[in-house]
Amino acid sequence: MIQLEISNKQVRDSKGNMHHRYVTRLAPAEKVKGDEFLALCSEKGHVPRYQVESTLGLVGEVMLEQLREGKPVEVPQVGVFRLGLEGRATDSREEAGLKAISKTTVNYLPAPRIRDGTHLMALSIA
Repeated sequence: MIQLEISNKQVRDSKGNMHHRYVTRLAPAEKVKGDEFLALCSEKGHVPRYQVESTLGLVGEVMLEQLREGKPVEVPQVGVFRLGLEGRATDSREEAGLKAISKTTVNYLPAPRIRDGTHLMALSIA
C-alpha cells in the first residue's frame, strides 16, 4: 500500500502575506534495488535472472545510442523516452547554443498500461 504524508507548509501569496497550507505527498519508500528488480522480473516471467539482466543491458545500450542521436525511443509496454535540455535564456543568438545548455535530461512518458495502472493504487495516510 502506498503511504501518503500530510505536512503543514507556509506559503507566500501574491501580496506577500504568509499562509499555512497543507500539502499531500508520497511518504518516503524503500527503493527497489537493481538486484531485487531483476529477481522479481525473473520470478514473474519464469526466466533465468541472467537472461533478464542481459536483455535489460541490451535495451539500455540501444536506448542510449538512439537518444544520443536525438531520437525518441518507444519501449513497448514501458513508454517513450526522449532527450531534453535545460539552459539559460540569452540576449543574443551568438550567446545561445552549446554554451547556454546547463544540463541534459531524459524525459519519460509512461505507456498507457503503466500510467492507467497507477490510478488503481491503494493509498493510506501515514
